[in-house]
Amino acid sequence: MKRLLVTGFLILLCSGLAVAAPRVAEWASLLPTAEVTDLLQQMGSGNEAFTTLGATTVVRSGPQFIENLKKKKAADLPMTELAAGESLWLLTTKDPALREVRFPGVRVLWKGSGFRVLAATETGKMGLAAKMSDFSRLDPLPANEVVLTPPRKPAWKSRPREPLDSLLGLIEPAAFKADLEALVDLKTRYTYADGAAKAIDHCEKVFQGLSLQTRRLPFQSSSTPRENLEAFFPGSASDQAGEVIVIGHLDSTSEKASTFAPGADDNGSGAAGVLALARLVARAKAARADVRFLVVLGEEQGLLGSKAYVAGLSPAALARIRYVINMDMIGFDRTPPLSLLIETNSFNTAMAEKTADLAGRYTTMTSQISYHAWGSDHVPFLNKKIPTILTIESEFDDNPNYHRTTDLIPAVNFDLCHQILRLNAALLAEYAGVQLPPAGEGGAD
Repeated sequence: MKRLLVTGFLILLCSGLAVAAPRVAEWASLLPTAEVTDLLQQMGSGNEAFTTLGATTVVRSGPQFIENLKKKKAADLPMTELAAGESLWLLTTKDPALREVRFPGVRVLWKGSGFRVLAATETGKMGLAAKMSDFSRLDPLPANEVVLTPPRKPAWKSRPREPLDSLLGLIEPAAFKADLEALVDLKTRYTYADGAAKAIDHCEKVFQGLSLQTRRLPFQSSSTPRENLEAFFPGSASDQAGEVIVIGHLDSTSEKASTFAPGADDNGSGAAGVLALARLVARAKAARADVRFLVVLGEEQGLLGSKAYVAGLSPAALARIRYVINMDMIGFDRTPPLSLLIETNSFNTAMAEKTADLAGRYTTMTSQISYHAWGSDHVPFLNKKIPTILTIESEFDDNPNYHRTTDLIPAVNFDLCHQILRLNAALLAEYAGVQLPPAGEGGAD
């Protein structure tokens, strides 16, 4: 009996010791990206993990790194100790409603450019996960990864004029504005409203006026048949150069979607941008690759049009697509300098870097690259591993008119629109071989 009592006491003692073992504290600190490498080298143990989000890097660490930081820079660096049961998550969203929701068990540690770094309990994570959609995704905070690059400044002022500048000069800002006004004047382009069909009609008229072949592509959306619209410019060497697609969604939404959703920025600007680049290519009259200009409906209901388009392509047609350029919300910028977000996935680093290089050379915009693509019509193409980028205003997170009846022409920054069009025209020169013919061979009108 004594042996049993002693054994039982030892079991209880060992169990108590296991329960009482102290929890190792985990911290998240927000550090300047420009300084983070030096700080980790000087103060870290090698066990820290980083996640770069533009000019800010989140560092996960134990308490010793925090103590070292406090000795040097305590006053100006946000540091958060995670509570028991909390873990770090990255919310990627273009859903304005979700950005405003407060979930029990969730703390926002950082936000910007469509991202939220969250400290969440299991209950909080489950509440968030139930709200995920085609416009939002929730992932564990990536370790030792650049999710969003720091801003790059343009260098265009320091270079001499180049031949490509003549091609970029074919962009017609007045025609872009007229197309945007025509789309906004429809009152709504909600996918299931008559205005959406009228918007397709307008784009078809523009494409046909440029002598481009057009094709309407029906797809089923809920119980309502809808159409995408495609225009085609034949390349001179498409057997080698393949095909490049320029895409933008035509539909709009708001709190009164069926009656009044002007959608000047989202996404009248991107759809008018597709028409503007079609004008440029038609005026240039020369490309090596085939170029398809695509306006789609159903984006606001879950990328319905672009999903249907990609699903309808044969394996051979998919293989012909070399690059895709998506424009979504290219017209809001109220904080100088003009700024751009380039969004793609990590397999497409080369195209993203080339896009940022061209932005620096041929535009006045700062640019950043996000490698967590979500929430727009580039995603179905990326899911097929087709090199695709989204060009989008970097300030969409702060746009008070997003998905509202106030998304009107006066709020559009036409300078930003023009700079993004210059960039995408440069991309067409790079990837589709769009160029002005030699003098005397019937160039631009």
